Amino acid sequence: VIEQYRENSPNRGKFIRVVYNGTPLSIPQCHESGKHHDLNEKFCTLDAFRACIRQFIPENYLAECNDMKHE
Repeated sequence: VIEQYRENSPNRGKFIRVVYNGTPLSIPQCHESGKHHDLNEKFCTLDAFRACIRQFIPENYLAECNDMKHE
C-alpha cells in the first residue's frame, strides 16, 4: 500500500509511506537528510519518492505498448 500524508504546518510538504503486510518499509533512497520526515525516515518526501520510482514509469506509454504487441 502506498499512503500519502500532508502536514498542515507552513513550509512542510507531502510525504509517502509504503506499507507491506502491515509493516512500513524503509526506502534507502529516502534516508538522506531532507528526503524524509524529520521524525521518521519511513516517511519519504514526495519528491524523493518520485525520484526513486521514476525509473519504473514509462516515458512513452504508446511506444512501450506497441513493442509488447510484437513479442
